[in-house]
Amino acid sequence: MPDETPLPPSSGPSTSTGLEPNLAAGLACIVLLIGGLIFLVLEKKNEYVRYWAAQSLIVGGVLFAFWIVFGILIQIFVHIPAIGWLFALLLWLASIAVSLGSLVLWILMLVNSFSGKRWDVPFIGKYMPLVLSKFPTG
Repeated sequence: MPDETPLPPSSGPSTSTGLEPNLAAGLACIVLLIGGLIFLVLEKKNEYVRYWAAQSLIVGGVLFAFWIVFGILIQIFVHIPAIGWLFALLLWLASIAVSLGSLVLWILMLVNSFSGKRWDVPFIGKYMPLVLSKFPTG
């Protein structure tokens, strides 16, 4: 093993949480809404972690609101005689498409955040400054 070159010493994590930035960003994306909120509150130094935490918070919030509205609509349509079941069935099929799309988006967020890449979630990027301004750095 004399051919192995030693790794340079790590300067340590540059985050408020004490984690490596890509690990903290990935953890913020694992549980979208809650992870994003936790890391936005805890992280004061690293903009990369804050960036992913804000995206995680926005995506989680949008999905949470969507599923609440979606559940209400299904309950309304189920109780309409005759034609209501057809609309409820169409909404249920749409929910499958949204679920698959959400899964793909979540996987893309995890891969990009853990790999250290900056990637804007479509339609979310324009709201990032607003969210980040609500959680100021220390």
